Amino acid sequence: MLRTSSCNCEYSVRFFFAGSRPDEILPPLERMLEAHELGTLKDNSSFQYLLKMGYENVHRTLNIDP
Repeated sequence: MLRTSSCNCEYSVRFFFAGSRPDEILPPLERMLEAHELGTLKDNSSFQYLLKMGYENVHRTLNIDP
């Protein structure tokens, strides 16, 4: 049986991105949504919402306004 440990995601994000600004590690959201590698996902409203929430979470976790 595999044992999984619980993860405090906010702590993990802070640790991973310590000393970094989101704009140094993430491409602009608009540019990400234009990437041809996304194929049909870029037109999927659920995917767009999920991606936007991820970006907001990183900014909020690092205490920076998106």
